[in-house]
Amino acid sequence: MEHNTEQEPHPDYLKGFNEGYSIREQFPELAEAINKAFESITSERAKGFQAGSDEYMQEREKIMTVPWLQQLPDDYDNIEPEQEKSRDDIEPEIE
Repeated sequence: MEHNTEQEPHPDYLKGFNEGYSIREQFPELAEAINKAFESITSERAKGFQAGSDEYMQEREKIMTVPWLQQLPDDYDNIEPEQEKSRDDIEPEIE
């Protein structure tokens, strides 16, 4: 008989996790308030909610570290492009 070392999470934990993830995504201020209210509660659903909320924030941090998804600087519209040198622009060295 094979023993599985990983246990399935409690159904209330999973429900709380999914709620925490989606509420943090849709309504971050509400999720923060609920997290603070759940700090003293030790139910599986409360633990799951906090874990789901934290998971969303960790995933968001990873996404925001991708350079093309970072916020543009305030003066982005005023930045002049640098001119690139082509082979025609390079003057040959004469000796």
